[in-house]
Amino acid sequence: FSNRAAAMREVHARFPDDPDVAALFAEALINRTPWQLWDLPTGRPREGADTLEAQAVLEDAIAAREREGLAPHPGQLHAYLHTMEMSPTPERALRAADALRDLVPDAGHLRHMASHVDVLCGHYYESLVANERAIEADDRYFAATGEQGFYTLYRCHDIHFKIYSAMFLGQMRPALEGARQLRE
Repeated sequence: FSNRAAAMREVHARFPDDPDVAALFAEALINRTPWQLWDLPTGRPREGADTLEAQAVLEDAIAAREREGLAPHPGQLHAYLHTMEMSPTPERALRAADALRDLVPDAGHLRHMASHVDVLCGHYYESLVANERAIEADDRYFAATGEQGFYTLYRCHDIHFKIYSAMFLGQMRPALEGARQLRE
């Protein structure tokens, strides 16, 4: 992954205004150290991770689209949520979460992604709704394709988040519905 990040750094230097390049560069950076972007006890970026570079690339790219009045870029928002979710300030990503929430309605994983930040900020209802909508998108995908492969893990992840959010809300019905959906 280090080679991919280095190669994408060169591409980003040549095409700094390309939104796809910014998204792919940031993704390459965070994929070098997946789930190891932040040192949780200190709140600082983990040693050896490219966390701050990815954060800066994404914040610049997202801000540029806003300044230009362009629609948000789903890849940039997705990478930003992953970059910031375990940071000491996940609330910085709430605007990105809101922008991504309904941007790609047929992409279950992208509909779910806002909940990564929602739950950390105590926005349990928003997390519940995001995951219910993600599950609906997943159901449409599975009905259309019959696919039973790797994407099933994402579907289970959405259901787990639904149950988790419902439990924090004290809502038994959606929690039990999620348990039923997992069983099925």
